[in-house]
Amino acid sequence: MTKIAYPSRRGLANLDSGRYIDLEEEISNLPAYDPSKCPKGLIDLSGAVNKLMRDVMEEKIDSFAAQYAFGQAIDYGPVMGPPSLSKAVARFVNHHFKPATAVKSTEILVTNGASSMIDLVAFNLCDRGEGIMVLTPTYMMFKHDLCARTGIEFIGVSASVDDQFSARYAPQLVKVLENAIVESQRNKILVRALLICNPCNPVGRCYSKTTLTYLAQLCGRHSMHLIADEIYAMSCFASSSPPGLDEFSSVLSLPADPGNNVLAENIHCIYGASKDFGAGGLRLGFFITRNELVWKVCRRLALFTWVTCFSTAYFEHFLSDESAIAGYLGLYQERLRARYVQTTDLLRKHGIPFVPANSGIFLLVKLTRWLEFFNSSNPEKSAEEQLCRYLAYSGGVFISMGEVRAV
Repeated sequence: MTKIAYPSRRGLANLDSGRYIDLEEEISNLPAYDPSKCPKGLIDLSGAVNKLMRDVMEEKIDSFAAQYAFGQAIDYGPVMGPPSLSKAVARFVNHHFKPATAVKSTEILVTNGASSMIDLVAFNLCDRGEGIMVLTPTYMMFKHDLCARTGIEFIGVSASVDDQFSARYAPQLVKVLENAIVESQRNKILVRALLICNPCNPVGRCYSKTTLTYLAQLCGRHSMHLIADEIYAMSCFASSSPPGLDEFSSVLSLPADPGNNVLAENIHCIYGASKDFGAGGLRLGFFITRNELVWKVCRRLALFTWVTCFSTAYFEHFLSDESAIAGYLGLYQERLRARYVQTTDLLRKHGIPFVPANSGIFLLVKLTRWLEFFNSSNPEKSAEEQLCRYLAYSGGVFISMGEVRAV
């Protein structure tokens, strides 16, 4: 008797672990808000999509397209784009990330976006069954991006300190991570890396340079990699409430100090075009590492993350105009702060608590007191998911749940 052939067990396992992805797909079928055509449609606030500078980016890309020979766009092109792109990225990083030692273009790996890069890096830093620690709350798709194809273990670690970002609490934060490493060892899991989001999605805060140093020392003591997703590096703004929040410092700014367990070869940075520049459709991600062997093993699999000719040509052109970049970032950060002030004023007006921030294109709001109106004992859907669905179907607003970010 002929039978239908089934997918692999690992493929099916991803269906079980993708509950929030299923919810997103379900909600996406609702009609989207349009002020004239669909005024009662859904307003989707669930993703960090940056449209603040859409007018500027459209003007720049239209200008570039007018003189671009589009016949080149259908060529394969180099796997990681031309070397001139990596040189342009290196110049940008050296100017804006303030690395302790200048980044070389040969230390940059270019991929078709940060998500595929995270998968690529996880595959090459860990063997199946080994783990990567991730400080939470964090970007909700890290677990999927790290584990869906690699078979590694996601070790979420709640900071459980008053302020995981400030220098004051750095020793306590390291103690929490040390305990997580010990617990993982008890569970027969070798921790190979620590992944942080800096600036942090969804909290909107930056790790102090002192805290980054503590984390680098921790990784050095345990022969672990420190990976920083710094895709929101330029999405920072001055915040007056509360004052004194740490400004952005890149992990690349940490000077090598082997005597104190800070090894440049163990520290890696992820960046891309999607957030600061609102250009997710270009599908460009950059992995910056001083570890030659890590670069080589990742490069060997870059055939799976091939970039397009048009994307690389445009972004190289864009980054090469340093005065235009300076103007773009100045205007962007000005608009970002204005939008933050506007949003937080509205939240205060309506009595909705939130976590003060000074970076990112998102806000962490606290809707805990509204959960009491939903059935917390429902085995199918948590109270948080019920609230999320209520807001989408009855309120016309879709927001990301805290539980998928381990809040």
